[in-house]
Amino acid sequence: PLLAALPLQGEPQPNIVMILADDFGVDLVNAYGEAPNPPCTPNIDGLASTGMLFRNAWANPVCSPTRAALLTGRYGFRNGIGDVVLGQGLSLQELTIPEMLSGYASAAVGKWHLAGGAGGGGGAGGGNPMHPNNTGFDSFAGILGGGVGDYFSWPKVVNGQTSTSTTYTTTDQVDEAIAAMSSMPEPWFLYLSFNAPHVPFHEPPPALCPPTGCPAFLCSNPSPSAPNSVLNKAVVAAMDTELGRFLGALDSEDPDAYVFFMGDNGTAQMASQSPFESDHAKGQLYEGGVNVPLIVRGPGVQNAETAALVSITDMYATFAELAGLPSSAEDSVSFVPTLGDAGVAARHTVYSEKFFPNNGSFPPTLHEYALRDERYKLKRATGQADEFYDLLTDPFELTNLLPNLGAAEQAIHDELAAEVLALHEGDALAGFPAQISVSTGGSQALALSAGSAHAGGIHLLVGSLSGTSPGTQLGALNLPLNVDAYTQVSLLNANGAIFDNTLGVLDSLGTANAAIRYLTALDPGLIGTLVDHAFVVLGPLGNVSFASNPTSILLAP
Repeated sequence: PLLAALPLQGEPQPNIVMILADDFGVDLVNAYGEAPNPPCTPNIDGLASTGMLFRNAWANPVCSPTRAALLTGRYGFRNGIGDVVLGQGLSLQELTIPEMLSGYASAAVGKWHLAGGAGGGGGAGGGNPMHPNNTGFDSFAGILGGGVGDYFSWPKVVNGQTSTSTTYTTTDQVDEAIAAMSSMPEPWFLYLSFNAPHVPFHEPPPALCPPTGCPAFLCSNPSPSAPNSVLNKAVVAAMDTELGRFLGALDSEDPDAYVFFMGDNGTAQMASQSPFESDHAKGQLYEGGVNVPLIVRGPGVQNAETAALVSITDMYATFAELAGLPSSAEDSVSFVPTLGDAGVAARHTVYSEKFFPNNGSFPPTLHEYALRDERYKLKRATGQADEFYDLLTDPFELTNLLPNLGAAEQAIHDELAAEVLALHEGDALAGFPAQISVSTGGSQALALSAGSAHAGGIHLLVGSLSGTSPGTQLGALNLPLNVDAYTQVSLLNANGAIFDNTLGVLDSLGTANAAIRYLTALDPGLIGTLVDHAFVVLGPLGNVSFASNPTSILLAP
């Protein structure tokens, strides 16, 4: 259904709205049902009731890295932003979403927090006031820094010019978003980044309380001694009301525009509540810090809930596909197929990180990162022991399974560890399908391309990274090709390996035309099996210089 909604040659490209809420975890949305006493969010819930709700969307644990990854489609260790921007901001050499969306008008409204320079990017004033415009947006109206000192009096920047606004910040941002949307020629891209519900916690204007169904203490007139968690919910309720006003204007302007609503990181530690504990909230690589709401509405989007993994980087490639444009951001995977079918997963793993300092050499001085698959999660930090969690049985990460892992869990741990190592040490392979189907006796052609870090003469091989058997000796390298421990499928039989080992050699342009060959004489019981594999790049001395994300290879009849 979604494919029919994508722009064909000569047809109009869709308008796209990206809405980001600040310090906004899944515990703050009623539709997610993951907290016992959430704030009133009737408009966000309404968005979910007509669109697709993602259970497993990941951002970075703090705001600036999320915003940089969103706009560039690249992880922080590539774009340079791993922590809150205080000095140098996002490089103007990065190709951002508004620059990628060729032919689109664009506007950014609200919080920026990517502008370094004089004054720093972390305060209310921020640094370079023209930074949003210089990164590709036709217009900008909002705040440059990480927040405001007072929602009722704050420094507002409009296309490089600063003044003081006394309009409630969230209201002003919706006013500006509606004005931008109404004035831009189609097609357009609107980036609306609320600073709510970021601190300071306060009582919002009573008029912004939802008219019905919201307890007063969760919206207007909270007690003067109300805890931060209650005041935070009041700010959320006010943001939801203003979101409703924006969506009403959007429906009048273009009801077929795609709307993406997402949080930039988890809920602030001082406002978190059980089961979302403060030491597992914003700033942390635990689920409470990186698992954020993501709701999408638009033509062809299935009204459903999905468990598909999505990264904040994936907005880039998804917007490109919706617009019918190419995307070259190596860490971004389009989840357009998921939008049309909630059961389709574009990713097998998702990655998040935080590091210090920004724009430094790699590896950074301090680096925290996490990688998860559909069930298990590996968390690492400089100078600390690994943590490994089963998110199916332990969604709030109360029990670190290490070091007492069984064989199957150890294999998954090792596979995730190998993938992270490969991600940090090499460039991603582009054009890589999430699942490959190979028929008996046939072959599947692949056109793989690698980044500039790989020279010519590097061989690509296919093999399981989860194997625990002695493996196959390839020069000085012992690559576990014999068995896939995750699926327990043997990769050898009496007639040789299931797949050809050598797929191709990267040429001077960094591409390899390769083929996976499925041998004819195989155990019939293997037909229909999904084998988890990764493509491995071997250097001249037999060392692994890169391993791709795992993929599923379907052994078809």
